[in-house]
Amino acid sequence: MSESKTNDAADSVTARQVDRNGFVTIERNVITRAGVFQYPGSKLPDGDPARIYNVYRSVDEVTHPDALASFRLLPLINEHKMLGEGYEGEVSDKEKHGTTGENISVEGNDVFASIRIFSQALRTLIESGKKGLSLGYRCAFEKIAGEFNGIRYDYIQKDIRGNHLALVNEGRCGTAVLDENDCNFAMDHFDLALDTGELVMADKDEDKKVAAKDNDECMTMDEMSKEVRRIGTAMDEFIKAGAEKEKAEDAEEEKEKEKAEDADCDEDKKAEDAEEKADEKKKDAMDEAIKTRIASLESRVLTEKAMRAQIKATELLAGRIAAHVGTFDNSAMDEADVVAYGCEKFGIKKSREALDGYLAAKAKPSAAVGFAMDSASPKAGGLLAKRINGAQA
Repeated sequence: MSESKTNDAADSVTARQVDRNGFVTIERNVITRAGVFQYPGSKLPDGDPARIYNVYRSVDEVTHPDALASFRLLPLINEHKMLGEGYEGEVSDKEKHGTTGENISVEGNDVFASIRIFSQALRTLIESGKKGLSLGYRCAFEKIAGEFNGIRYDYIQKDIRGNHLALVNEGRCGTAVLDENDCNFAMDHFDLALDTGELVMADKDEDKKVAAKDNDECMTMDEMSKEVRRIGTAMDEFIKAGAEKEKAEDAEEEKEKEKAEDADCDEDKKAEDAEEKADEKKKDAMDEAIKTRIASLESRVLTEKAMRAQIKATELLAGRIAAHVGTFDNSAMDEADVVAYGCEKFGIKKSREALDGYLAAKAKPSAAVGFAMDSASPKAGGLLAKRINGAQA
């Protein structure tokens, strides 16, 4: 089987439109895509739990009239929550953040939808950097092998029907499957097609444009590392130049001493000493400024690593609790909140030690099928790309 390669329209830039109510409209955003994605065998029919399988989602399936119709007017929520009969039910008033539009279009392997965001809470999350977009949908898996664009696959995905659209963290890429008992759900991960320059007001009588927020203070880990290396190189050059200057100054000073002794120029000597001391003070001040900058950058790197480790620990603990009580929204919880939630659910003493002991003693619930989140496309050099390349070999 083969199909034309997508033009990767997910990377296009689309401006947000904001009306007088503060409601945000994104006219065109990728919500799902045809291609080959990876799933664990434990969540596939007759799959080997120790293997990761390639699963093919065809253009015919994602563009089927029933599939496209199901993507219209889907609720937009914060984090995934399966909706409808037999699941967590209707979205509460405080969770009604927005919806997809009725305009669903197809371009190449991509399916686009307009998105309407109503709540201030979701807009705040987006502005703070939470810009991942993930489509939750009902589907079926069938064990049929084949090849798509040179990539071998073992299963196909069929009968795709939209359930909801969720805002998720950008880092939640790849494939993840959550346990459910009665049918399969999959989740595609993309990014909101937000503007990179201007925020365009939708009202015709409003022609003001808000410049994008300066992100100079929000340095990435790579940018911090480059800045540290740049400052280190500058320091080396400064030290080298200082040594050469010092050597030249020493030679000049020796000559001046000889002149001073010959001409008895004590006053000139004092003036030169004062100038030298002033230069030394300037050098010391510059050295101290560079050391302070490096220490600040290193502190920020360590702080970010610690924050990531804390967030990961909190998500792991939440996952252990969810395995027994069901999925819950822990996006606004820190580790202490998750511990308190778990202890309350299990009716035990509110302490981390008590919760760890309880979870260690409690057997995991069985699960036949589940949820999955697929990355938009395998990243070059990433784990998914390596696995796909391995499958081709």
